[in-house]
Amino acid sequence: MSLIYEVGPESKRFSFEIKAVRVGELKPHEQVISEAVSQLVRDMQVNRVQRDPVVVDRKTLTVLDGMHRVSAARMLNIDYLVAMLVDYYSDKIELETWWRVFRVSPAKFIDEIRRLVGSGQAGGDEFKASWGSNTVEMTLSTRDLEAHLEFNSLVDKLSDVFGEPAITSSPASNRNGYVSIQPPRITKDLVVKTASTGALFPAKTTRHVFPTRVMSCLVPIKLLGGGLRGGRTRGPSQEMIPEAVEAYLRPRSLLAVDGKEYIGERYYAEQQLLFYI
Repeated sequence: MSLIYEVGPESKRFSFEIKAVRVGELKPHEQVISEAVSQLVRDMQVNRVQRDPVVVDRKTLTVLDGMHRVSAARMLNIDYLVAMLVDYYSDKIELETWWRVFRVSPAKFIDEIRRLVGSGQAGGDEFKASWGSNTVEMTLSTRDLEAHLEFNSLVDKLSDVFGEPAITSSPASNRNGYVSIQPPRITKDLVVKTASTGALFPAKTTRHVFPTRVMSCLVPIKLLGGGLRGGRTRGPSQEMIPEAVEAYLRPRSLLAVDGKEYIGERYYAEQQLLFYI
């Protein structure tokens, strides 16, 4: 049972489904940040709702956004999560990476990069580093998971010297005293392949931008087969959960608001955000 939506003019039409999907069938592709998972666990325990749908590839059930929600659901023995199912290979879905921004002078940073990966603009077999006045782009000789883990290891070494970087959706422009590193490019095929094997990229590797994103579904945990660690909450039987979630959401409307805004501490790059009301 699912709800099917289409948004945008005909030339830019984007369709998606909203559906309850078994947590055990979802395939994350990134590691999680433990503090963020703990915060979500507390939120679910206190408010007893799933706030936002996870975004999932319809065909492979690869989790594109919502790794921390999936991890929290598993910790709380929640059987289903509300998902926004999309066609990942649509050219309307963009795959980007998160920048690491260090607070350090470019001269000091580039000296350390040269020490770690080699002199000049070329590093070892794994990396090639090129830099402008205050940006560094890392290019990998291969595009497999192991190479990306090696990149993350390099960032850890830089963090030991310069402190933890900020993780941002864009470089720190031309601000003096900051250096921005763009992680290596990544492909959709590699994301799906990694998820299918159960391997995981480091946290905050990929950043997906959709034409629109559904927010704030606020589905009660009891409708999702939620255990919340203890005994089962009273709700629909397992086979009836998708139907019960559809019945809960169908009468509600989706309110469209302009995107490219911060909600809390997170910036959403989508042109449009949709809220259930």
